Amino acid sequence: MKSSTRTWLGVALFVPLAAVLLATFACLPAPVGDPETSKVDESLVGAWQAAQKDPSDEVITAVMQPWDAKTYYLSYYSLKKKDGAEEKSMMHFKAWVTTLGTATFLTAQPLDDMSFAVGEKNDKPFWVVMRPLA
Repeated sequence: MKSSTRTWLGVALFVPLAAVLLATFACLPAPVGDPETSKVDESLVGAWQAAQKDPSDEVITAVMQPWDAKTYYLSYYSLKKKDGAEEKSMMHFKAWVTTLGTATFLTAQPLDDMSFAVGEKNDKPFWVVMRPLA
């Protein structure tokens, strides 16, 4: 068997296997990074307001406080004005910073799950992952 034939045969066998593995691992409920290996960056602590094109419609504010030496307590507030009425929403997260290569990500685990109190079980946990533009 020629070496080029072996190469093409290897590629032909690997591509379907890689597609199956990627499809399987993409469905795993797992956060980005590990909160136990993270460290609080003091420059992120504080209140942050989202830059809006038209701030009269919606104001979004995020307040980040240290939870412990590795993670943050993130409070997310939204105030929408619609037809003269104000709609307020608030969410709370446990968040941590992860660096992958040269990119930095903020992973946030929701804390507002009330299923334990009402008896509904949520089988699919999720994490919010954000990447700063700057």
